Amino acid sequence: MNKGLVLIVVGCATVLSLTAAAYVELTKFHPEAEMKRMLAAMAKVNGVHVETGVNWSEGSDERMTTTVFTDGQGRMSDAQGFEHGTRFRVVRYSRTGSSSDLSGEMRGLGGKTYLSYESPGPQVPGVSFDGITWLKFEPGELAAWGEILPGIAVPIVSEPFGSDTWSPEAIGRLRAFLPRADVLHVTYNGLEEKIHGVNARVIDAWFDRDALRALLRELVRLQDEREPTSEERVVMETQAAALERLPMRLWIGKDDHRLHRLQFAGAIPSGEAARLVPMDGFIDFTKFDELFSVAVPSPTLAFRSLVGSALATFFAGDATHLPTAQKPFVTGTTARLPSIQDFGTEDTDGDGLSAVLEAFYGTDQQKTDTDEDGMGDGDEVAHGRNPRGSGTLFGFGLDRK
Repeated sequence: MNKGLVLIVVGCATVLSLTAAAYVELTKFHPEAEMKRMLAAMAKVNGVHVETGVNWSEGSDERMTTTVFTDGQGRMSDAQGFEHGTRFRVVRYSRTGSSSDLSGEMRGLGGKTYLSYESPGPQVPGVSFDGITWLKFEPGELAAWGEILPGIAVPIVSEPFGSDTWSPEAIGRLRAFLPRADVLHVTYNGLEEKIHGVNARVIDAWFDRDALRALLRELVRLQDEREPTSEERVVMETQAAALERLPMRLWIGKDDHRLHRLQFAGAIPSGEAARLVPMDGFIDFTKFDELFSVAVPSPTLAFRSLVGSALATFFAGDATHLPTAQKPFVTGTTARLPSIQDFGTEDTDGDGLSAVLEAFYGTDQQKTDTDEDGMGDGDEVAHGRNPRGSGTLFGFGLDRK
C-alpha cells in the first residue's frame, strides 16, 4: 500500500513538473517568433512617419565626416503604389575645417517623382536652382538626373537596382512575402525600454549571410516579376557585404509588435576591399497609419523640358533622348555640394566647428569639449564619435541626446 502510494505521488509530481515545464516553455519569450510577428505587423502598415540619420567617416589625412538626415512620411497604397514625402539634409565636415551643407525635399506621388533644393542648391554648371521650385520626373527619369546628393556615395547604398517605383501589385506581393522573410539572427537579454511612448523590447540582430543575398534577389522578383540581371547581382553583392557587417538593435512594441526604432553601427567595406568605413545610424518609425498629407507640388518644371532647352548642349547628340543611368546629368564630377561659409563661420570656442555646425551636431558653442572626455568637439565629429557623450555619433545602443 505504501509502495503504491509512493508511485502515485511520484507520478503526480512528474506530471505536474512536466506540465509546469511545458507552461514555462510555452510562455517563454522567443525573439525569433517575435521577429515574425513584427514582420507580419509591419506588412499591414499602410502609412508611417520615418526619421533617419546616417553618419560615416572616410579618409586619413583629410578625414571627412558625412551626416545625412531625412524626415518624412510614406504609405503603401493598394491603389497608388508606394508614395512618400521626404525632407533631407546632408552636412560634410573635414578635420581641416572645410564644410558643406545641402537641404531639399523629394516626393513620390502617382508614379512621378518631384525634387526640390533649398537655395543655393547643388553647384551644377549652367544651372541656377534659385528660379526652379520643383523638378518633375516621369517614371524612369530619376536615374537620368543622377546623384541627389552630388559627390556623395552612401557606402551602404551603392547603385540602385530594380524599378524606380513599387506598383500596387508589387506592394501586394511584398505584403504577402514579409511575414516569411527570415534573414536575421536575433538575441534578447530581457532589456525593455519606452520609446515614443511605447513599451518595447530591445532585440539585437544581425543578417544571415546567405539569406540576405537571397532576400535582395527576391526584392527584384517582387517588384518587377523578373530575375535580377548580372549587373544587379554585382550591386547586390556589394550591398550584402556592407549590410552583413552592421549589427543592429531593434525596438519592437510589446503590444503592437511594430518596429519603432532601428539602430546600427559597424565598419563596412567601401571602394577597395581592404578599406573599412565606420558607419552608424538610426531609423525611427512613428505615427502609424495616420493621414497621409503629402500633395503634388506646384509649380513644377519637367526634367525633359530642362534637358531639352537650357541644358541641351550638355549632352552630345539629340537632347530629346534622355541620358541613361550610365550617363547621368548630376555626378560628383559635374556638381558639388555648396559651401556653408556664407552661412556663419564664427567659431566662438575654437573647436573647429562653426556656429552652424555646433547647432547641427548639438554641441556647446562656448566649450571646446562639450562632453569633457578629453577630445575636442571638432575632432570627435571628424572621427564619427559622439561629441555629446559616449559611443558613435548617433550613440548606438544609447539614447540620443
